[in-house]
This record gives sequence, C-alpha cells and structure tokens, in this order.
Amino acid sequence: MSLFRLIRELIEQRLQVALRTTEGGADACLYMGPRVTPELRAALSFGRNGYEFTLRPTTDNQFTFAEETTVFRGNITTTRDRLGAGHLEAKLKDLKDNPGTWGAQRGVPHYVYEAMSSWVVYHFHDTSLTAGVRRQRPINDNQVLRPDAENLAAFLYRIKEVYPKHYAQIRDVVRLAAPFFDDFKLRPVPASPDLIQLEWLRQGSDYPFLAHQLSDGTLRFICLATALLQPAQPATMLFDEPELGLHPYALTSLGNLVKQATVQYGTYISKQIIISTQSPVLLNEFAPADIIVVERHQGESTFQRLDQQDLTLWLQEYSMGELWQKNVLGGRPHSEGTPPASRTNNNAVVRVKIVVEGQTEERFIGETLAPACWPHEVYLTPILLGVPGHKGGRPNYERVKKDVLLHTSSRTPPAIVRLRAPHPLHPTARVRRAPVQQSTCARARN
Repeated sequence: MSLFRLIRELIEQRLQVALRTTEGGADACLYMGPRVTPELRAALSFGRNGYEFTLRPTTDNQFTFAEETTVFRGNITTTRDRLGAGHLEAKLKDLKDNPGTWGAQRGVPHYVYEAMSSWVVYHFHDTSLTAGVRRQRPINDNQVLRPDAENLAAFLYRIKEVYPKHYAQIRDVVRLAAPFFDDFKLRPVPASPDLIQLEWLRQGSDYPFLAHQLSDGTLRFICLATALLQPAQPATMLFDEPELGLHPYALTSLGNLVKQATVQYGTYISKQIIISTQSPVLLNEFAPADIIVVERHQGESTFQRLDQQDLTLWLQEYSMGELWQKNVLGGRPHSEGTPPASRTNNNAVVRVKIVVEGQTEERFIGETLAPACWPHEVYLTPILLGVPGHKGGRPNYERVKKDVLLHTSSRTPPAIVRLRAPHPLHPTARVRRAPVQQSTCARARN
C-alpha cells in the first residue's frame, strides 16, 4: 500500500514533500538503507502503455530521477521514450497534454497519467475522538472523499443533494450493518454555515446524535460503504485492512460491496479494488482467482496468485478462510528464512506437507525442524488438522483421513506425515537441539 501512495505523490510532482512529511526521507524507502539497496526501481503496465522509473538517494535524503521512461507496446515493436534524468520531480504530468505521434490526439504520457492519477488509497483506521471524520469540516470540501474520510459529512451532503439514488443506497447498506441506524442528518452547523459535521438519527427517534456517539467499527463501515457506493468511483481503489473493528456480519456485507463495485469486461478491467487483509471471514467472500498470497522471505515480499483447480476439492470441505488458517494457502507467520512456495514449486526440491494437530506442533515444524532441512532442499510446511480453532489432541480417524485424502488428490501430491505431540518432559530434564543428519533428509527426498 505504501508503494501505491508514494507513486501517487510522485506523478503529482509532490515526491519531495512526501519524503519529508510522511515517508521519513529517501533512505527510509530503501530496504536496509542505501548501502544495501542503492536505488528504487518500478515498472508498471496499463495495457499497451507503461511507465518506468529509477530513483536514487541524494546526500540530503531526497530522491532524484536516474531514469523516467514511458513505454508503448505496439503490434510489431516496443517504443520507449526517456523523459530525462537528474530531476527531482516527475515530468510525466507536464507532458500529459502533448499530442501523440502519427497524428494521435494524445500521447502515451496522457494515458499513463490518467491511469495512475485515479488511484486512491483509503485508510479509515483513525476514528479517535480527535479524528477529522468526527469533527466539523468545511462544507465546500465535498468533491471527492478524502483518503482518511475527514470530509465524510460534506461528501455525503453533496451526494444527498446531487445523487439521491446513490445516497439512498449508502443509507440502506448502513442500516443492514447497524439496525439501530435510521438516517444521516446532514446540515450546515447553525452557528457556522460554512462548516458541517456528521450527525445521525436512531430508528424511531428524531433526536440527532453526533459522530462521536458511533462506535469505531460502525463509523469505519460508513466510510467504507460511502467509498464503495460513491457516484464517481476512482478507477482503482485500495483499502488497507478494512476489517479492523467490523462485526463479522458487516464483513460479509463489505465483501458483497467490493464485488459489486468491480467491473470487468473480459480481460479489460474498468474498476479495480485492491484490499490487504488478514481476516478469514472477509476471505470467505472471494474466489481463489481473486486472492494473491503475500509471504516474506529474507526481507523480500513474494506474491503468488491462487490456483482454482488446486483448491477445487478443498473448497468442498472448507471455506477459503479456513484453508488460510490451516496453512494450505500459505501466508501464515513463519521463520524469516522459510522459502516461499513460488520459489520451491519445481522438480529440484522436495516439498513435504506435515499434518499436525495444533499450533504447538505447527510452531515446532516452522522454527526447529524446517530450518534444519532447508540446506538439503527439503522444505517442510505444517498443515493444521481439521477445522481451525479446535484444541488439538485425540484426532479421530475420519478427520485425519479427510485431510490426507485432500492432500494426496492434488495435482502434485506431497508426502504426508502426521506429527504427534511429544510426551511432556520432566521439569528438570535438559533438552538440546540435535542436528538433522544428511541421511534423514536424503530419505525424505527419496
């Protein structure tokens, strides 16, 4: 999410301001500082158009452009136009109104800028008593919803006046998540008509309540519903952990809103929504093709899209959220050195999935046994047995059988081992970690 925010500031020629005010300087944007990561590079594609840049840190903790390029991928050749080097702010915006080649009305910079300038990263976490969304704000700040929804009241006021159908949709969705809620009471502050604050009414009452009388979760859901049902949606919206503080029922409604807001025609995506989440309940609302699993390996984030075919049989027994909690999908906490699935899905290594009873055994595999096997190219993945949430112990035959059969029916069946919890040791017993012999790992490979 931070990369999207940085690029959004970059194309609006606010890169240096962002570095000073929100990013902590150029060095903080580079992994382990400039000694380890000397530059930041990005390449983005929008159909046939593309945009690439390389940023290098300066001695005063700013970024300078080492390269800025637009790309057009034609039917025969690919054209790359360098916009320059050594400048502190992007030149893309200055060129967006220039005509294109061969008589085209617009050039590549226009289409690249239009694609990226519509990105909005919404972050509704701050609902404290001093947050802008709970305070009086200028009533004329109502054209777009701010990323932190500080102008929510003014924005809803304009929607109610200009787009009454959209306003009714927002109100009705909020009623579903909060049955006590009746309607918003949107009006200028009597003593200061240039200001407005969020007011609302309960069912069966005409007494106006203020925003600070809403729970954090309800207020966040109102912000989410407004963003997803607004009349002129941005082409790409990003939400950072929207599940924070929401009731599970509200998460189901949120999933439906997200699916309704995305518009896709074949391979062309008109409206796109990107969500970072750690909520099994929200995950249940989406298909495998919608989900990308992010894992961390030696300071590097890897991204892998799920395969619908691999999970067809699993989804007959478990939900998407349960599969994530069982570690079938990946993306669970593990040792920093654990190789991600995308690096080990080949014939040169052996992947072993170990069915374990509970989180104690899962941690033992991840922190003790797996690291000893990595040098021998044997990679262990603990899989929790049965439905997540059970306490483990005394697993019945049917539960073990179901998971083992599901594993062995995949297109690349792994080896299956069931690890029993060790017997409790006497409090005075001394334990030391014994090295795993190479012959042990060799037998696992065979």
